[in-house]
Amino acid sequence: MNRDALIAAMQATAGLKPRAVEIKGWGTLHVRTLTVDEVEEQTADLADKGDKQRMARAAARVICDEAGQRLFDPGSADDVALLGRQPWSMLRRVLELSEVDPGN
Repeated sequence: MNRDALIAAMQATAGLKPRAVEIKGWGTLHVRTLTVDEVEEQTADLADKGDKQRMARAAARVICDEAGQRLFDPGSADDVALLGRQPWSMLRRVLELSEVDPGN
Protein backbone atom coordinates (compact mmCIF):
# COMPACT_ATOMS: atom_id res chain seq x y z
CA MET A 1 0.00 0.00 0.00
CA ASN A 2 1.40 3.40 -0.87
CA ARG A 3 1.11 6.55 1.24
CA ASP A 4 -1.86 8.00 -0.66
CA ALA A 5 -3.83 4.77 -0.34
CA LEU A 6 -3.02 4.53 3.38
CA ILE A 7 -4.07 8.13 3.99
CA ALA A 8 -7.34 7.53 2.14
CA ALA A 9 -7.98 4.42 4.26
CA MET A 10 -7.18 6.31 7.49
CA GLN A 11 -9.50 9.16 6.51
CA ALA A 12 -12.28 6.61 6.05
CA THR A 13 -11.72 5.00 9.46
CA ALA A 14 -11.49 8.41 11.16
CA GLY A 15 -15.13 8.89 10.23
CA LEU A 16 -16.58 5.58 11.43
CA LYS A 17 -20.28 5.79 12.11
CA PRO A 18 -21.73 4.90 15.50
CA ARG A 19 -23.19 1.41 15.79
CA ALA A 20 -26.61 0.53 17.11
CA VAL A 21 -26.38 -2.02 19.93
CA GLU A 22 -29.03 -3.74 21.99
CA ILE A 23 -28.70 -3.56 25.76
CA LYS A 24 -31.27 -5.61 27.65
CA GLY A 25 -33.29 -3.23 29.80
CA TRP A 26 -32.27 -0.10 27.85
CA GLY A 27 -33.15 -1.08 24.30
CA THR A 28 -31.19 0.20 21.32
CA LEU A 29 -28.29 2.54 22.05
CA HIS A 30 -25.63 3.91 19.77
CA VAL A 31 -21.96 3.60 20.65
CA ARG A 32 -18.92 5.04 19.02
CA THR A 33 -15.38 3.80 18.93
CA LEU A 34 -12.92 6.01 20.77
CA THR A 35 -10.22 7.75 18.76
CA VAL A 36 -6.57 7.79 19.78
CA ASP A 37 -7.04 11.40 20.94
CA GLU A 38 -9.93 10.37 23.20
CA VAL A 39 -7.99 7.44 24.63
CA GLU A 40 -5.20 9.81 25.57
CA GLU A 41 -7.78 12.09 27.21
CA GLN A 42 -8.96 9.07 29.19
CA THR A 43 -5.43 8.05 30.27
CA ALA A 44 -5.55 10.27 33.35
CA ASP A 45 -8.74 8.51 34.48
CA LEU A 46 -7.13 5.12 34.19
CA ALA A 47 -3.92 6.19 35.94
CA ASP A 48 -5.82 7.16 39.10
CA LYS A 49 -6.63 3.74 40.56
CA GLY A 50 -8.53 5.38 43.45
CA ASP A 51 -10.93 7.12 41.08
CA LYS A 52 -14.28 5.36 41.40
CA GLN A 53 -15.86 7.13 38.43
CA ARG A 54 -13.45 6.30 35.60
CA MET A 55 -15.69 3.61 34.09
CA ALA A 56 -18.71 5.90 34.19
CA ARG A 57 -16.70 8.59 32.37
CA ALA A 58 -15.55 5.99 29.83
CA ALA A 59 -19.19 5.10 29.12
CA ALA A 60 -20.03 8.80 28.78
CA ARG A 61 -17.42 9.02 26.04
CA VAL A 62 -18.93 6.24 23.90
CA ILE A 63 -22.73 6.48 24.32
CA CYS A 64 -24.01 8.72 21.56
CA ASP A 65 -26.88 9.44 19.21
CA GLU A 66 -27.11 8.17 15.63
CA ALA A 67 -24.97 11.10 14.41
CA GLY A 68 -22.18 10.35 16.89
CA GLN A 69 -22.88 13.20 19.32
CA ARG A 70 -22.31 12.24 22.94
CA LEU A 71 -25.45 11.93 25.05
CA PHE A 72 -23.49 12.29 28.29
CA ASP A 73 -20.73 14.71 29.25
CA PRO A 74 -17.77 12.93 30.89
CA GLY A 75 -17.01 16.22 32.66
CA SER A 76 -20.49 16.53 34.17
CA ALA A 77 -20.74 15.35 37.76
CA ASP A 78 -24.47 14.65 37.30
CA ASP A 79 -24.01 12.60 34.12
CA VAL A 80 -21.12 10.63 35.60
CA ALA A 81 -23.05 10.00 38.82
CA LEU A 82 -26.06 8.68 36.87
CA LEU A 83 -23.88 6.34 34.84
CA GLY A 84 -22.05 5.28 37.99
CA ARG A 85 -25.32 4.08 39.53
CA GLN A 86 -26.07 1.72 36.64
CA PRO A 87 -25.65 -2.05 36.89
CA TRP A 88 -22.06 -2.98 36.11
CA SER A 89 -23.07 -5.73 33.69
CA MET A 90 -25.00 -3.27 31.52
CA LEU A 91 -22.33 -0.59 31.45
CA ARG A 92 -19.61 -3.18 30.86
CA ARG A 93 -21.57 -4.46 27.84
CA VAL A 94 -21.78 -0.92 26.41
CA LEU A 95 -18.02 -0.50 26.81
CA GLU A 96 -17.30 -3.92 25.29
CA LEU A 97 -19.49 -3.23 22.28
CA SER A 98 -17.84 0.14 21.69
CA GLU A 99 -14.51 -1.65 21.22
CA VAL A 100 -15.76 -4.07 18.59
CA ASP A 101 -14.05 -3.48 15.27
CA PRO A 102 -16.91 -3.23 12.77
CA GLY A 103 -14.57 -4.08 9.89
CA ASN A 104 -13.46 -7.43 11.27
